[in-house]
Amino acid sequence: MSGKFSEALEYINGGNAYSIWRDLNLEATKNIETECAKKNLIEFFEFAISKNVIIEYDAVENVPIFSGDPPKIVAERIFSDIHLKNPNLPAMNPINNDDFLTYLMFKRGWAVLIRGTRLMFPE
Repeated sequence: MSGKFSEALEYINGGNAYSIWRDLNLEATKNIETECAKKNLIEFFEFAISKNVIIEYDAVENVPIFSGDPPKIVAERIFSDIHLKNPNLPAMNPINNDDFLTYLMFKRGWAVLIRGTRLMFPE
């Protein structure tokens, strides 16, 4: 999986969660299991955090968060609201759900660290 994740990191700058989701699920356009794809997205964020590419970001206070927590915990925290904001998430093909698509397109709580010198936010 790290090969696929490494490839997705190449195109992450300025991308939102939807574009990352799409990159991670290119070969599967139908019959995507929601929980499996959600787990894959969180694992990608864990990988990107561990590579110092994605950092947690407080969009309300406009500050990066350096909690010292393991990447897995940070990735899970970023997406901890996924079921709260999508209570009717289908078991299959979640991208066909307008609420979920909107959630991915406007999801905040993270930023991309560019060469360690600047932040780029999801567009």
